[in-house]
Amino acid sequence: MRIAENLQLVSDGDSRVVACYRCGHVYGPATDNVKEHARMKTFPITKAGPMLNPWRAVDDFELREFYCPGCATMICVELNRTGEPILWDMALDP
Repeated sequence: MRIAENLQLVSDGDSRVVACYRCGHVYGPATDNVKEHARMKTFPITKAGPMLNPWRAVDDFELREFYCPGCATMICVELNRTGEPILWDMALDP
């Protein structure tokens, strides 16, 4: 079952796992935060584009892009304070 543009939920024996929709790379159990198992690249918040107000707290934030380790497909982007834990986008029932 497709759960996001590039993520799918698949059965792995008795459990369900999240996998890449393109290459099938398994991120881990459906109960885990998918982004914890992805490759992450961080950028200054100014990469978000020209509509961003550069005078407001740009040093406290970073842009994080998450990619599939198997095929390098981007799976999501988040904006968060520098040094804060990775956000949960979705929580799936086991």
